[in-house]
Amino acid sequence: MYRLRLFGGLALEENAGVHTGKAAQRRRLAVLALLETAPRRTLTRDKLIALLWADEDAEHARHRLSVVLHELRKVLGDDAIRSLGDDISLDPEALKSDVAEFSTALAAGELERATSLYDGPFLDGVFLSGAPEFEHWVDSERDRWERSYRSALERLAEEAEGRSEWSAAADVWRKLTMADRLNSRIAVRYMNALAYAGEGAAALQFAHVHELLLREELGAEPPAELRAAIERVEQGTLQAQLMRAPSPLTPPAPQPAERAELTPAAPPPPAQPAPRSHARLRRGQRSVAIRSVVITLAALLIAGFIVRRFGGNSSAKTGADRGTVVAVLPFVNLSDNDSNQHLSDGLTEEMISALGRVPGLVVPSRTTMFAYKERRVAARTAARELSADYMMEGSVRRAGDQLRITVRVLNSNGMQVWTRDYDRTMEGIFTVQQEITGAAVDALQSRLDQQLARPALRYTTRDPEAYDLYLQGRAAWYSRSPDGLMSALRYFKQAVARDSTYALAYSGIADVYNMFGAYHYSVVPPREAYPQARAAAARALQLDPELAEAHAALGSYLYNYEWKWAEAERELRRAIALNPGYSMAHHWLELVLLISGQSAEALEVIRAAREQDPRSPLISSALAHHYYYIREFSEARREFQHALDLDSTFLVARLGLGMTYMAIGEHEQALAQVSAARRIAGEVPVTQAVLAYTLASSGREQEARALLADLERKQREGYIGAHFFALVYLALGDEERALAALEAALAERSGAMLYLLLEPPLEVLYDQPRFQALVQRVHGRNPPTLPAGRKG
Repeated sequence: MYRLRLFGGLALEENAGVHTGKAAQRRRLAVLALLETAPRRTLTRDKLIALLWADEDAEHARHRLSVVLHELRKVLGDDAIRSLGDDISLDPEALKSDVAEFSTALAAGELERATSLYDGPFLDGVFLSGAPEFEHWVDSERDRWERSYRSALERLAEEAEGRSEWSAAADVWRKLTMADRLNSRIAVRYMNALAYAGEGAAALQFAHVHELLLREELGAEPPAELRAAIERVEQGTLQAQLMRAPSPLTPPAPQPAERAELTPAAPPPPAQPAPRSHARLRRGQRSVAIRSVVITLAALLIAGFIVRRFGGNSSAKTGADRGTVVAVLPFVNLSDNDSNQHLSDGLTEEMISALGRVPGLVVPSRTTMFAYKERRVAARTAARELSADYMMEGSVRRAGDQLRITVRVLNSNGMQVWTRDYDRTMEGIFTVQQEITGAAVDALQSRLDQQLARPALRYTTRDPEAYDLYLQGRAAWYSRSPDGLMSALRYFKQAVARDSTYALAYSGIADVYNMFGAYHYSVVPPREAYPQARAAAARALQLDPELAEAHAALGSYLYNYEWKWAEAERELRRAIALNPGYSMAHHWLELVLLISGQSAEALEVIRAAREQDPRSPLISSALAHHYYYIREFSEARREFQHALDLDSTFLVARLGLGMTYMAIGEHEQALAQVSAARRIAGEVPVTQAVLAYTLASSGREQEARALLADLERKQREGYIGAHFFALVYLALGDEERALAALEAALAERSGAMLYLLLEPPLEVLYDQPRFQALVQRVHGRNPPTLPAGRKG
């Protein structure tokens, strides 16, 4: 059974994943989309032609439509698409779709199911050249489906409020704010729900961001209803802190009359959307009670300092033992479009890196903090999850060459302790970063009983345009997709073309080539990719011998390609010493230690990284892989699942969980995970190979051989690493071809050879002389001890 996915994109899905045959061509899928959403799933030929081939003459257009219908019938079945006169109809039994399931769920009142099916805007990112009428149709349909989605969410939220399930209501209102971020009516409803759920600080943080959006994007002050809601939450939140109450706005037990006024009996009336004119609204005067809480806030901050200085609860002591934890939330991009997202992300990274170098501060790394980017949680919530003492957050707005940067530091309760605005140009980007970190450290120092050294930011360029190109390249590199890596390489090379002394951009080039050659990607043959990685890392270190990223890139090259464990370990430890918060260096060091037989120390390294970055899917996956390689499969499964809880689209974790299920014999669970990985990444070699291995191991040999044949065909047409075939051959019972594939991978210098003694499926080959010869070629005459072959 085929299923058409229209929300969040356009794809034809089948049981094993996304269909990639001829029917998957964009204009053919567009025909299915038009028919699926038409009344009675029927359109005339003339209507289809007008929408898709309006720029062609009638004869050619009708021929193209006939070809499309023929190809679709070949895949879906002859009766799937019917012709009756000039009408073209789609059989609903031949093709399911998410929009049909969405409509059915709405009609049945199943609102939660309906909203869960909405994975994004209708036909998001779909564009057909030469088809303007189709684009108009997409815009209209997109608006229609989004209105239905928002209406369903609002009904869900109000039903949750009617049951006094305030946390659930807040979660739904949050989704609505993401769909309509400038709607102050929704913003107030979200704040109310948060406040009733006991998350007053979260409500205030959200209100701050919403106010920024209104001012920056509409040039408007917040409406009176929003200001009133903020005042109510501020009163209640601060009063609750004074009284040590769990929540001021949660419907409480009876309280003394003089405090009852601080607890609204019901949510206040909704606010209207902010006006879309640029007229400024006059700010109302705060009440005497609100002005008085400023003194209260100061008292609370002083009290917090006394507790930290002279003792308090156990968590405070734990924090003192490990240092003051300062977490930097991803800065919000308030620019007119998303093309400047890399700038706000880059500023976040600079703050993380700079504060991480301050002795006495513990700063969670990028991988953990960027997990909060889509969640949009309150600072207080993030502080609780990270056991952080302070949080930094901010926003960036860029208009041409002009920048407006707003930065705040908040305590663990989400209350602001320092804020400042900076108006600069891109020419001043380096100076303002130094100003921000210095001012933030001063603000923290005034509240701590220790001296903090001001961080010295180290820039390897002073060219703002080169820096901007580097940030775009790094953002693309973090995507980890082949297309993203190609984009990253282009940006990094453009950066060094502008500034040939830009060490950090050279380290970025090294990172890309290291990834190109890595066995999961195999974008370029290792013998082509890795020498370029080494050259770029060497150039970066020549320009800046103290650059942590360059030492880490060189270490990655040394263990992946030259198989020099000691040298790689030295470079990676040097990188960590220079930048303790650089999580990739910790990750790669753990792999070097594991591969070289230092399993116990490797586990300590990755566990420590996991403690520092508890919300990093990358680090959790690295710990999970460690458990997988040492045959602690129960622990591996738990950690892979934790990584997916953080990011359900994290490909490495999805594949790793699938392989873990295979190791313990749960084939159906494994197939579900690997199929999900294929849907995430598409038809890339690693997903095809692991799926073929899983199918073959599950007894579905025919399907496995079909995938294998496709991989072999692609290998004849272009480069695909030989190691991808080894496990598939092994699962099909062909040990000779499996060994031949591993020998070919060795000749390619594939990084997969590093895991010969670690990958559980290869255990059946351990006694083979040809396999032992491979191990000696990689590890020499004294290979590391084999993992204990046991299942957890």
